[in-house]
Amino acid sequence: MTINEIMSYESTISLEKFEYLRKAKEWLDTIEPHIKIIDSTLTAKSLYRQFSSFAEEHGNFETIEDRTIYIPNNPKQLLIGIIDHLSLITASEGRKLKEEMDLASSFMVTLKRKLRSSWFVLMQQNRDSSSMDRRKEGLSEPNLNDVRDSSSPVNDSDVTLQLFYPFREKLNSYRGYPIIGDKAFKSGFRSCIVNKNRYGIANQVIGMAFYGSVGYFKELPKAESISDPSIYFKEEDNIPCKKITLEIKDEFEHKESDSKGLTFEF
Repeated sequence: MTINEIMSYESTISLEKFEYLRKAKEWLDTIEPHIKIIDSTLTAKSLYRQFSSFAEEHGNFETIEDRTIYIPNNPKQLLIGIIDHLSLITASEGRKLKEEMDLASSFMVTLKRKLRSSWFVLMQQNRDSSSMDRRKEGLSEPNLNDVRDSSSPVNDSDVTLQLFYPFREKLNSYRGYPIIGDKAFKSGFRSCIVNKNRYGIANQVIGMAFYGSVGYFKELPKAESISDPSIYFKEEDNIPCKKITLEIKDEFEHKESDSKGLTFEF
């Protein structure tokens, strides 16, 4: 469902979709205690402090053989930090933006080791990464040098993924995938470029169909294996949840009783 449907901007939402929203809210209520959203001013030090505080609410530190180790309350617990995006961090104590980003990246490495946490950090690309001079040289795809404002998070990361949008660059085709023309992906295509991977093979490119209304990516077969790209155009044929029809069950059922006639059981 799109934000326009959810907020009923264009028309009143249907009862069926309202039921989806009700069930989604119930699910969100169950995970709320496990999530902390920071939408206020964030500096490198406040990031470190607030993440550490959140971890302490869900575990404790114990000293074992002269080493202080973080022990989560739930042995299956995963601590995951997400930053969207790093350039929005606020420089403080006289530091410039790059210096603040570098410090935040250093803190995330420390938190990763100290709390066994994982981090997903979004960053922007330099605008000249798709300049005409580079296109003439066949260098449309971004690389690690195109990450904006600071290279430290890239150097500190285990895996670096970059998204590329060939339609914006007006490419007729991209690595064999048709982008412009009849039966072409147009704006519905993205590529995921694995430029760094400490756990496996790097320099891989994955073609993906992109359904923007719900932010859904679907990995595509290799270009040479696709005879008809149009089978990937429709959301309802490619997004799993679009294929599921919700059955709205009655909140009660009725039955006949020998003594009281018709009654309702909730």
